[in-house]
Amino acid sequence: MLSTSRNLQMNWDPEALTDLANEAMSTSSSRDPLEFNWGLFAWGDAPPACGGGVGAFQWFDELSAVLSFVTDLSPAGFATFDEEAEWIELRDQLRQIALRFEADSAAAISAFNDNLKSLLQIEWISSLEDLLSGHGCFPRLIRARFRGDDDDEATAKNVDAIGVSERDEFLVFLSEYGF
Repeated sequence: MLSTSRNLQMNWDPEALTDLANEAMSTSSSRDPLEFNWGLFAWGDAPPACGGGVGAFQWFDELSAVLSFVTDLSPAGFATFDEEAEWIELRDQLRQIALRFEADSAAAISAFNDNLKSLLQIEWISSLEDLLSGHGCFPRLIRARFRGDDDDEATAKNVDAIGVSERDEFLVFLSEYGF
């Protein structure tokens, strides 16, 4: 896991942590998913007037990088942690969840969301290939919405995989989805 403390000054600096988180969010959301093919879709869990509900795909080179981002940076992008002990406690709880991710990803995402309530909520963590052809609810919903079906029941439908001829347009759709 990423060591946040090595990226901050020796003294606790919540503003530096927030800046680091915001920089990481900006960078990861602008990456090419063909090159960085492990993804995360999360949205801000705050009232709409405070920016809540806005989500984005973020892209990483491997699953461990996604999990490091979730545990060591993502919460600081949505709140300032004035107390170092509060930050460390949350980070350590998230790291424990991340250790169980590969064994049961759905349970881990649910546990992340329980711990991140009022900060952010994670909808999906997986590979680009999963979005292109996976059978899970979220990949099917994204493919349905790409094809113009905004019905939330779209996840119950058999939504075809994204073909090679649709791939470029689908990647543009992903870069704008959630905003």
